Amino acid sequence: MAPMLLLFFLCALVHCLRAVTEVEVLLDFKKNIINGASLLPDWNAENSTLFCSWRGVLCDESGAYVTALKLPGMNLTGRITNQIGHLSFLLGLDLHENNFFGEIPSSLGNCSKLFYVSLYANHLSGAIPASLAFCDSGPIRHLLLSDNSLEGSIPSSFCNTSSMVIRLSLRSNKMNGSLSCKPQIIRHLDLSHNRFTGSIPNNWTVHYLDLSYNSLSGTIPARYSDAVILDLSNNMLSGEIPAPNNNCFWLQILDLSYNRLTGTFPESLGTCMHLHILNVKRNLMAGEISLNFSRLGNLNSLQLSGNQFSGLIPRSLYSFPGRLDSMERSPIDTKYVYCNSGLLLLDLSYNNFSGTFPEIFCTWDCLKVLLLSSNQLSGTIPKCIGNISNARVIDLSSNKFSGELPTTSLINLTAFRSVSNWSIGWYSFLNLGHNSGTEADDFTAYDKPFDFNVNVKGRRSTYQKLSDSFTMFDVSSNLLRGHIPPFDHLQGLMHLNLSFNKFDGQIPRELSGLKSLESLDLSSNALSGSIPPALGEISSLSSFNISHNNLSGRIPSSGNLNTRFVEAAFDGNPLLCGAPLPPCHVPSSNLSPRSPVINDWGAPGKLHNVSSVQISFDAS
Repeated sequence: MAPMLLLFFLCALVHCLRAVTEVEVLLDFKKNIINGASLLPDWNAENSTLFCSWRGVLCDESGAYVTALKLPGMNLTGRITNQIGHLSFLLGLDLHENNFFGEIPSSLGNCSKLFYVSLYANHLSGAIPASLAFCDSGPIRHLLLSDNSLEGSIPSSFCNTSSMVIRLSLRSNKMNGSLSCKPQIIRHLDLSHNRFTGSIPNNWTVHYLDLSYNSLSGTIPARYSDAVILDLSNNMLSGEIPAPNNNCFWLQILDLSYNRLTGTFPESLGTCMHLHILNVKRNLMAGEISLNFSRLGNLNSLQLSGNQFSGLIPRSLYSFPGRLDSMERSPIDTKYVYCNSGLLLLDLSYNNFSGTFPEIFCTWDCLKVLLLSSNQLSGTIPKCIGNISNARVIDLSSNKFSGELPTTSLINLTAFRSVSNWSIGWYSFLNLGHNSGTEADDFTAYDKPFDFNVNVKGRRSTYQKLSDSFTMFDVSSNLLRGHIPPFDHLQGLMHLNLSFNKFDGQIPRELSGLKSLESLDLSSNALSGSIPPALGEISSLSSFNISHNNLSGRIPSSGNLNTRFVEAAFDGNPLLCGAPLPPCHVPSSNLSPRSPVINDWGAPGKLHNVSSVQISFDAS
C-alpha cells in the first residue's frame, strides 16, 4: 500500500511542477506584450491555478497542459516570447491579425505536437526558422504567415523532411530567391506577392498553387494541369501554354494573366471540363482561337483581353452549353443564386476580333459583365441585347458598330432599372472532395476575386468585385447615329458613355430621371438644342461632359450645373454661353473660338484618347 501512495504523491508533484511551468510561459508571453495588462487582465499570478480559464488558453482534459493559444484580432502589440517553445503539448497557435513584430521564435520547433500556426497579418520580420520543419511529430501541418515582412528564402528543411505540410501560406511578404526545392506539400501552397525569381520547377504538383505577383520567368511547367487551382499571374513567364496532361479533369481555375505568353490555346485544353475560370489577359497571345469552348460547360469567367487574338469570335462559344449548376455566392448575405446558361463574365476587349455582335450572347441569362471594347466589330447592335437582362456592365466601346441604338429593347435591361442587393465577385468551389488526407483543413472552399478593367470617368479602373454599387453602359467611339434614347426606365444606371459617335437631336430631358447616375459623357457628337435644366438635379453626378457638339443657349444654373464642372465640360459648342463659358451678353465675335465637332473619326474602331475632355468632380 505504501508504494502506491508514494507513486500517487510523485505523480501529483510532477503535475504541479508542470502546471507552474505552463503558467510561467504564459506570464512571460504577456510580459512581452506592450498592451497586455489591458487586453489580458485575467492573465496574472494571483489566479495561476485557473490558467486554463484565461482568455484564449485551451488545455487538455486534465487541465495540466496548454494545448492551444487562440488570440486573433485583439490588437496585441509586442514580441512573441521565445519561452513559448516550452509548451511542449501545444497543438495550435493562432495569433493572426495582431501587431506582433520581431522574428518568429525558433523555439517553436521544440513544440513537438504543434501542427497549426496562424500568424498572418502581423508585422513579423526576419527569416522563417528552419526548426519549424523538425518538430518531433514532423513539420507543422498548417503554417500561415502571410501579410508580414518576412525575408529570405524557403528553408531547405521544408524540402528535406519526409512528412508533408498540408498548407503553407507566405503571401505578401518580402521573400526572395529561387524555387529550387520542392516543399513536401500536398494541398495548399501560396507564395504570391513576394520577390521570388527563376523558373518554376516541373515537379511541383500541388492541388492549390498560387505563385502570382513575383518575378518568375521561363515557361509554364508541363504538369501544370495536375493542380486544381493554379494562379501564375503577374510574372514574366514566356512561351506557349503547354498541352495539359491526362489529369486536366480536376483543373478548376487557371490564371495566367499579365505574363509574356505567346501563341494560342492548345486544343486539348478543351478537355478540362471542370474549368471555372480561364484568364489569360494581358499577354502576347495572337491568332485565331481554335479551342473548343463547347466542352467547357462549367466555365463561368473567360478573360482574353489585352492580347492580339484576331478573326471572328470563336464559333464554339455559339454552342457553349452554359453552366447548368452555376452558383454565385454573395459575400454580403451568403445566399446562392442559380442561373441556367452562359458565362458570368466575358472579356474579349483589346484584341482584333472582327465580325458582328454574336446574338448567342443574348441568350446567356447568367451574364453579368460583357466587355467587347477595342476590337474591330461592326454591324448594328442587335435588338436582342435587351435580353441580357441581368448584365450590370456592358462595354462595346471603340469598335465599328453603326446604325441606331435599339431603343425599345434597352428598357429590358432589368439590372439597370434599380439598385439591387445582389453582389458577385467571390466564388466558392466546393467539389474538391477528391483530395486525399485525413487531417481537417480549410481547402474545401476557395474564394477568388475576379477583376475587370473599364474606362470610368476618364480613367482606366480595375474592379475586383461587382455589386449593386456599379452599373455601366458604354458604346463610345463607334459610328452610331440617330437620337439618344431616353433611358428613363434605367434608374439604376450609374455610368453612361455615348461619346464619339454621330448622335444628333436634343439631349433627352428624361436623362434627369437617372437618379443613380454618377458619370454622363455625351461629348463629340452632333447634339443640338439647349441643355435640359433638370440635369443639374442629379445630385450623384460627379463626372459630366457634353463638349464638342452643336448645343446652344445658356448653361442652366439649376443644381449648380454651371459651377460644378469646368469650362472643358462644355467647350466646343459655339452657341453655348454662360458660366463657366463667357457670359451670354458678350457678342459672339468676342467669344473664344469653339468649333462644332466634325464627326469624322478617321479610322473608326480605334481607341480615342478622351481623357483630355473627360471632366470629373469630386463631391467630397
